[in-house]
Amino acid sequence: MNQRSRVGVAAIAAIAAIVVAVAALAGSATSSTTATPKKMPYVAKFPWGTFKLSSRIATKLSKHQPLNVVLSMEGTGIAILGPLYKAGFARGIALSSKTYPLKGKLIGPVSTDPPAQVAQIETLLNSNQIDCLSIEAGSVSGYTNIINKAVGMGIPTFTVGTDIAGSKRFTAYLPNHITEGKAAADIVATWAQQNNVAIGQVAMAGGDPTRDWAQARFTGFMNELKAKIPAVEFLNDPKGALTTGFDPAQAYAAVKAFIAGHPKLSLVFHADISGEQVAKAIGDAGLDGKMYAMGINVSPADLAAIEAGTLVGTVDQDLAGQAQHVADACVKYLAKGKLVKSDSNLKLGVITKANAAQALTRLNRDLSGK
Repeated sequence: MNQRSRVGVAAIAAIAAIVVAVAALAGSATSSTTATPKKMPYVAKFPWGTFKLSSRIATKLSKHQPLNVVLSMEGTGIAILGPLYKAGFARGIALSSKTYPLKGKLIGPVSTDPPAQVAQIETLLNSNQIDCLSIEAGSVSGYTNIINKAVGMGIPTFTVGTDIAGSKRFTAYLPNHITEGKAAADIVATWAQQNNVAIGQVAMAGGDPTRDWAQARFTGFMNELKAKIPAVEFLNDPKGALTTGFDPAQAYAAVKAFIAGHPKLSLVFHADISGEQVAKAIGDAGLDGKMYAMGINVSPADLAAIEAGTLVGTVDQDLAGQAQHVADACVKYLAKGKLVKSDSNLKLGVITKANAAQALTRLNRDLSGK
């Protein structure tokens, strides 16, 4: 090979080296810019460890694609709970979509069935149909594993309405159940004093008294009412509360049978959705003005019974607001990198005859999803 050829070959080799080096630098730059950021929402530190966002969801965020927000609840057909959660969730998706595009999906069995609820979540997880998850589990055990699985897959997961202690959920959003019971007792004590009604025998009932929220409400109610009306006599304690079930017809039958055997009762406190059934059973037994009901949660029939004077009042835990919170928590975390704080002491609504009409207006608005 002559000298000129050698110089040409050397020049070509040098140019090739430069090209390779430039390509390597470009590749390095590209790699560094597409590497997972070391902060929320991509990475977050929790007491239980480090969360890393799914690359699938990260890609959606980079392309500003809609996120699939799923709310799983224990019973879509449960009276009061189902309709208000459905409407509140839809409202939340609509409002939060103004910040970032969302697709909302409400799932859950018709009535409480933990294995079925978990199976529904599992199906969506395995088919990559969840980008952010919130679970209302009614404080029933058996949800820790599915929550931990979702988080392990890089999916932000929250609890609402009730909590699953010991799971890797991000935050919880629910009322203080002891406070709910105390608020109910305060309504009864104030009403009794204002209307000069002597409260003697009192009984407590619930759809499922074994739930921790039910036990807390019973405890708060009993302790507070005893403090306000020392002469009150409780026919049962939290552990012995009457089980009515969540089906309205079943609850009505259980309460009707109970009051038939306890005609001297002054008041029945129902700790969840069946205050209206208690009031109906009292009225059908011809005991209006002699026996009264006190409830938790609000329905049109509850408000009618309050207006009629059989239901003393009720405590509103804002179920629609709880469900609306789901989309807000998801958007704040994924689109803004902000983790909402846990709140286990939500503001409660106290409803009596004095504000029953206003409560009905709000309830109708909540049910409409507006």
